[in-house]
Amino acid sequence: MQLSLAASWGISRLFFRLFAFRAVRCCSAGIFVGCIAVALAEILNTFPIMFRRSGLKEGLSWIMLVMALGKTAGALYYFLAGIG
Repeated sequence: MQLSLAASWGISRLFFRLFAFRAVRCCSAGIFVGCIAVALAEILNTFPIMFRRSGLKEGLSWIMLVMALGKTAGALYYFLAGIG
């Protein structure tokens, strides 16, 4: 069975639209992940300054660990409660 020219043109337009949609979606996801990585790097640069100004010398690793666990608990609550 051979497709007519109009039918084959419609199929190729459909594939192009699907490819274009995926390409835009993947680029958007990559930009989002890149922005998150840059924001995380900026926040990590502020911790040494904050600790130095507050005069903390001991227990820095525990403070960082508790902050990370709090962030994880908040994210889990956010998603498991159906908020996001």
